[in-house]
Amino acid sequence: MIEKNQSQFEQIDSYKFIEPTASDDKSHYWLNVYGANCFGKGAKNLDKTKFGEYPFKSDLDKLSYNDRVNWINNHHSNIISLNPDFWTKADEPLLFLAFCFEYRKINIFSLSYKTCLPIQLDATCNGLQHLSTMSANQNLAKLVNLLPNTEDQTPFDLYSVALDEINKKIKNIIDKGSSYKNLKYLKLDRAIVKRSIMTIPYNVTTHGVVDHLKEFFYKEYINEEYLYIPKNNKHGTKYINGKDLFKLAKIIHDTLYETHPELEQVVSYFKDMVDLMTKLELPIVWITPAGLKIKQKYAKKQSSRIRSGSFKGASYNIVIPTDEIDKISQQGAFMPNLIHSMDGSTITLLVKKLRALGINNLYTIHDCFATTANNITIINELVRESFCEIYANEQFLFDLHRFFIEYISGNFNILYNNELLGKDNISLDNAIEGGFYVYYSGKKFPIPKLPKTGNFTNLKNNIEKAIYLIN
Repeated sequence: MIEKNQSQFEQIDSYKFIEPTASDDKSHYWLNVYGANCFGKGAKNLDKTKFGEYPFKSDLDKLSYNDRVNWINNHHSNIISLNPDFWTKADEPLLFLAFCFEYRKINIFSLSYKTCLPIQLDATCNGLQHLSTMSANQNLAKLVNLLPNTEDQTPFDLYSVALDEINKKIKNIIDKGSSYKNLKYLKLDRAIVKRSIMTIPYNVTTHGVVDHLKEFFYKEYINEEYLYIPKNNKHGTKYINGKDLFKLAKIIHDTLYETHPELEQVVSYFKDMVDLMTKLELPIVWITPAGLKIKQKYAKKQSSRIRSGSFKGASYNIVIPTDEIDKISQQGAFMPNLIHSMDGSTITLLVKKLRALGINNLYTIHDCFATTANNITIINELVRESFCEIYANEQFLFDLHRFFIEYISGNFNILYNNELLGKDNISLDNAIEGGFYVYYSGKKFPIPKLPKTGNFTNLKNNIEKAIYLIN
């Protein structure tokens, strides 16, 4: 609780875990990593004459663990003195200020200091971490930091890699003399493409990417058409039209699928399965690796307008759900809900492991994990271990596919090779080959084939050593 007479600085210093934990040799290291993460790209905006040249191309929170720690150590005096010209330039100035308070105390009291400050680590493009593992796409897994790395090595940044591919495609289009020549005036950066790439696992459409892009442009009506000009001059100073914007959105949307076809196959499989279940008027049901049964059923709604009983009373619009399934909502919501259910499973497995070790300081938000500095090493290890438990048998998709078929067969007759399906008829081979059909309302509907996946060799051993899975 925060008292009303507390100063702002005291309030910042009060957002902590209730249970203090003793510092150890690694506490200072992870505290410094967290401080660097909070400072982020603000390091590039520091006054060079006061704080020296920033020696890296990437933002501070994209560097190796050791480079982040060393950068903090190099600015020890500015942190200890709470230099306002320094800490106010951080990406997250208030979080960085809280870090400064904790840093000062650990430096004063050393290992005798008991820390309560939450230290946060985030997963790298979490939705694609799940999908790359489901699809056994080792190349994509590498880009989202699911392969072994060391504290001296720089983690991969998927968004920067995707940006390079997008710029190559734009150049190829322009070199061919297409009608999209205005795109050459744009100067794309990581920030413009990040949100769109990040939402690929959540069923974002090309039109959705257009909406993301519009946030970076002013829209003006000139010569009887809408034109778009970047809000920030660093992204360009020329107008593009709606056709250009849509083409750019399509390039961004398709890039990940074109470079990682297994990803597109898995996403298409889920879309087809959801489409089948909505045609059968079935809610979508699945069981998470943590054992939670989930039922997704978005109902269509109808509205009714009513008036109050008084004379000239106000009217109200009441929305009432119907018994009919909303097919659009079912399709749009499944991928986000599936990914979040995998996050929930990871967290559930993690909490069980922490309880067994007597560790209570933890909070999570989707793919963000926070604990005290002394527990970060074990949290990092156990998150990877929990992630491995979900996917280590390397047949997650097949198990889910078999569950879907058995769930449908509990409601309708399913034929395989023109014979009524029995549980023993479902194997990995015939799931990939297809040939399953369901009969409903006198019609025959094919059940989607299980997509072929890539070859993620030594999945468990790789992920267990992937120290930047969260970072």
